[in-house]
Amino acid sequence: MVINYNFKIKNKMKHLISIMIVCMMFLYSCSEENNRVPVVSDSVISGQVSKVTVERLPGAVKLTYDLPDDESLLYVKAECMINGVLRQAKATSYVNHLTLDGFADTSVYTINLYSVNYSEKASEPVQVTARPLTPYYLRVFETMQMVDDGEAQLYFSKIPARQIWQ
Repeated sequence: MVINYNFKIKNKMKHLISIMIVCMMFLYSCSEENNRVPVVSDSVISGQVSKVTVERLPGAVKLTYDLPDDESLLYVKAECMINGVLRQAKATSYVNHLTLDGFADTSVYTINLYSVNYSEKASEPVQVTARPLTPYYLRVFETMQMVDDGEAQLYFSKIPARQIWQ
């Protein structure tokens, strides 16, 4: 029986080189570099959105607007403080509306709309006030009844699905 030692050495070298390449890739990927910066550095700020209309939704508002005539516009951002938490919604420059949700009541809220360019520079805000409709969970909660007959039973009126999932 003849054993080819040369073949075994070549196989071991191939495995060793593969392991070394994987280790180098692993070490390189664990570096602490943060290269997430805007690709374009443009000093020109995009124009503001205009003709903003507000559509009231249950627990949300839909904002429709006219986009500025600006080729460097990347997206439109809406910000609103809801119960002490800053909520944001973003819409690409290819659409002219966005929906901001998460409103827990029917209070009047101030919403700031910004247009943001490719270098992540925002325009001056356009302020809009909005009053959302009553959220669905509150509408269901208003119809709940608790029955006391030795066990917990909870009854509530059904809301048609077409009203819940608009």
